[in-house]
Amino acid sequence: MVGAAVTRLEYRSAPGGAARAVPLVEYTAGQREFSFRSATLAHGRLLAYGADGAVLSTSTF
Repeated sequence: MVGAAVTRLEYRSAPGGAARAVPLVEYTAGQREFSFRSATLAHGRLLAYGADGAVLSTSTF
């Protein structure tokens, strides 16, 4: 789940790899869910962006 401040998610499967958009689905007011599948999470990186395009959070696997 992500909060209302997150407007976009991206997943990169490897350093230097192309970013893939992760769809956000409205769950309840102010909260959205996401789900994605990747061949490997060994070097994955999930980035959450705010409305101004700034990175709010980064998760590295």
